[in-house]
Amino acid sequence: MIKKVIIFVLIFGAWMFDSERATGEVILSDQKYDLKSIVILGMGGGFSSGSDAFYDVFLNEFGSTKRLLAIMPTLSVGTKVTISPQYRFGFHANFQVVSFSSSNGQMVDEPGLKGYRNLHQNFEITNMPLFLSLDYIPYTSQFRTYSGLGLGIVVINTKWEEGVNSTIEQDTRIGGLHYEDTDIGAFGRVYAGVELGFDKNYEDYFLGSLIIEASYSHTIVNADMFYKVRQQFNPPKESLNQKVNFVPGYLQLSVNVSFNFNRKVGSSKQRNF
Repeated sequence: MIKKVIIFVLIFGAWMFDSERATGEVILSDQKYDLKSIVILGMGGGFSSGSDAFYDVFLNEFGSTKRLLAIMPTLSVGTKVTISPQYRFGFHANFQVVSFSSSNGQMVDEPGLKGYRNLHQNFEITNMPLFLSLDYIPYTSQFRTYSGLGLGIVVINTKWEEGVNSTIEQDTRIGGLHYEDTDIGAFGRVYAGVELGFDKNYEDYFLGSLIIEASYSHTIVNADMFYKVRQQFNPPKESLNQKVNFVPGYLQLSVNVSFNFNRKVGSSKQRNF
C-alpha cells in the first residue's frame, strides 16, 4: 500500500512537470534578490486507515469490527529558502487533531466467566510533525510545479479511554484510562504541488502564491499502548505485549498561501526555465 501511494505522488508530480513543460514558456527576468525566502501558511486534511497491528488486536481481544478511518484536519506553517534556481530548502511544522470512537458488545463464555460486556472505546490523538524539506522546481514561472522530500520527527500525544458495562460477576475487565502519553518518532514525507502566482512578477509582492499540494507521510513510532489494559486480561494475552504505531501513514491534500521575504540587490540578466 505504501509503495502504491508513493508511486501515485511521484506520478502526480511528473504529470504537473510535463504539463508545464508543454507550454514551452521561457522567462527572461532580472535577478533582483540575493536571498529569496517565503513563509507558507496552510490548512488541509489527512486521511488514514490506521495501524494493521493495532486493528488485529482490537478485533481479536476487544471484539471491535470498526476500523479507524480518520480524517485529520491540519494546520501548517513553514518557510523555504531558494538555494539555486531549481532547489529550495525548508522547515515545516504541522498540527493535527483527530478523535475516534467505537462501541461493541462481547458475549463471554469461558471457565469462570459467563455473561455480556458492552465496550466503548474513545481515542484522541494530537500529531505534530517537525521536518526539513528539499524542493525540486523544474521551471520558474508564474504558474509552476514542484516536488520534494521531507525528513524529521513527529510528536504524538495519544489518549485512550475505555468504558465497560458488564454482567459478569467480579469481571477483571473494568476499562478506564488505558493510555495517555507523548511519543516521539521518525517522520518522512513525499509530496508534489503546484504554485499559482497572484501576479506575473509574483516575487515582487508580499503576497506570493496560492499553493495546492498532495503528499504521503509516514511515521515510525513504537508505543506501548497496552501496558495498562493487559493487566485486566486473565490469562494474559501475548498479543498485548507488543508495541504499536497507531497512525503509521496518511495521505494529505492541503491549500496554502505563500508570502515573500526577499532581500533585494543589483539586477543582472538571468534566463529561468
